[in-house]
Amino acid sequence: MTAPIPPNSHKASAGRPLSELTKRVLSGIVLMIVALVTTWTGGLVLVFAFSVLSFFVLIEWERLTGPNSQRRLVLGMLVVGAAASIAYFFGPVAAMAVGIGSLFVALGAALLESPKRWSLTGVAYASWLVVSLVSLRGHDSVGLSAILFVFAAVWATDIAAYFGGRSIGGPKLMPSVSPNKTWSGAISGALAAILVCVGYIAWADVHVSARTSSLALTLVSVGYIALMALALSVASQAGDLFESGLKRRFGAKDSGTLLPGHGGFMDRVDGLVFASAAAFLIGLSLKGQGTVAEGLLTLGNG
Repeated sequence: MTAPIPPNSHKASAGRPLSELTKRVLSGIVLMIVALVTTWTGGLVLVFAFSVLSFFVLIEWERLTGPNSQRRLVLGMLVVGAAASIAYFFGPVAAMAVGIGSLFVALGAALLESPKRWSLTGVAYASWLVVSLVSLRGHDSVGLSAILFVFAAVWATDIAAYFGGRSIGGPKLMPSVSPNKTWSGAISGALAAILVCVGYIAWADVHVSARTSSLALTLVSVGYIALMALALSVASQAGDLFESGLKRRFGAKDSGTLLPGHGGFMDRVDGLVFASAAAFLIGLSLKGQGTVAEGLLTLGNG
């Protein structure tokens, strides 16, 4: 015999708050749409949008790591904005100089007292995000493919690692830094990134005709694209662990509260910071006479 249904129970369930997973999915979809539209548009729209994203990251970093300083925050935003402008107007070599300079500043800041040390490191962190993305996008269709390739690697890693880790479980990846992450999740994320990225490049070669060099898949290039996807997946997961360690260091659960189901912007782009920086460095080192995007995607296709 079934229990009687309480009156108005359907109304109670209809008014039930959204689960954290539902919030995570919905906010993730909104952010994905904004990122895709911005990336497709390119140009100064992309520079502005990713500069604003980096500003939010810097704000959350400042709030997370110590006593707020409006002066340090404003100066940091100016540096990040200048880094984005240099990457867009002066090219990847200048962008590389900015990125390396920011790393040296961050390393030197380790000798300073704590608030300034963490603030300067945050500026380097936010600068690498915008410099890498702006440099990869460039001004042509290969740049669009390169950014979408990075997004595909990061998003596939994030989604598969989350569900793979929850469904399979098993040994922890690095419990002292992030107690919920597992080896099964990490491997699931890496495999998903490889499959999605190879599939994306195959699709892009068929559907995107306006490009400066061919992305046609051969046995050599399939292996290369898979290797790049694996590298970006590992970088993305390293970025996730880095931010988890940072939050653990300062006793915070999330970097902020602006994104339902995700916490803050840093929680959403932690993997993207490391993956885009890795993609930029790989592309810059292999580009030859081409663009950073060509260096990342087209080795083995020529």
